[in-house]
Amino acid sequence: LKYRKYLAARSIQSTWRTYFGRTTYGEYKAARRVQATWKMHLARRQFRKYKASQRIQAVWRGQRELTTYRRIVSARKIQAAWRGFQAYTDYIFSLVDILVVQRTIRQWLAMRKARAIRANNAATLIQKEFRRFKAQTTLVYTMVQIIVTQSVVRRYIARYRIQERNAELEVERQAALRRDMAATRIQSAWRGFWGFSHYIIIQYEVTRLQSLIRGKLARQAYS
Repeated sequence: LKYRKYLAARSIQSTWRTYFGRTTYGEYKAARRVQATWKMHLARRQFRKYKASQRIQAVWRGQRELTTYRRIVSARKIQAAWRGFQAYTDYIFSLVDILVVQRTIRQWLAMRKARAIRANNAATLIQKEFRRFKAQTTLVYTMVQIIVTQSVVRRYIARYRIQERNAELEVERQAALRRDMAATRIQSAWRGFWGFSHYIIIQYEVTRLQSLIRGKLARQAYS
């Protein structure tokens, strides 16, 4: 009789340990699935953040390179305009110097010629040379005034165009900055909504899984 009781007790213990092991293993598998799902969700969210940061960096770098390129182009245009103006001014001053030297030489030649022919027709020749000198001087001064006026007008036009271009660049930069800020706000709102939705779904699934497991354990305990 004692041996039969021992066998019965051992059979009951073996059955209980088998049932307890299976139940514990089921709970372990369920916990491992929940952990795997949560880790996969975290990895996906981290990957999406990484991709979004890459896109933002690419857009920012493109905008920065475009701004640098536009600045370089504007600087080149300004340098070209300034060099052209400087070269043109040097040319005008050189031309004026040449004309002044020519005038002086011609005046000296005219004076020497006037002294040579003063005995015959001095008054007529002197008047003729003076009138020609006066006409040449008037022409030179008129040309100088015209050239200086043209340079001033061109410089004013160039400055006005540069100001317009700078204003356009500033407007484009402000528009690009506003687009970047709007895109950042939209992405932030969408990520917050997406993360909150996933958190609610996971919490609901975990709660449902816990309720199913507890219901099963309760039914097993009362059956």
